[in-house]
Amino acid sequence: MAIERAEGFVFVELYVADPAYYVRIFHGALGFDVVRDEGDFVELRSSRGIVLLNRFDDPDPGHPFEHYRQGRCGLGIEIGIFSDDLEASWRRAQAIEGCQVTEIVRQEWGMTDYRILSPQGYYLRVTTPPT
Repeated sequence: MAIERAEGFVFVELYVADPAYYVRIFHGALGFDVVRDEGDFVELRSSRGIVLLNRFDDPDPGHPFEHYRQGRCGLGIEIGIFSDDLEASWRRAQAIEGCQVTEIVRQEWGMTDYRILSPQGYYLRVTTPPT
């Protein structure tokens, strides 16, 4: 799966306690392909994006995150993901234990979406592509 990594390309790297759990979300529910799995590091791709999962328990001294890790690391982070089959991904997301999954809602700005809140506080907005 080729993705053009040119100026403006964005990827997301999440530091998580359990990469395998997040593989269940991004691969199992949202359809990303696992292209590299080293246990503590996983790379997932869709046709339009890359998600990197990095196991992160305690940062080494001097790591940029050493003073920010106090339990839930994803607070205040919203990640938007377009889905061509919102209802199917929603059903799969509901099967992942530990996640809070909202109902599918038509938003006042015209898009339809649902939200996944992970145990570490990552907030995923799964939405229809713009029309």
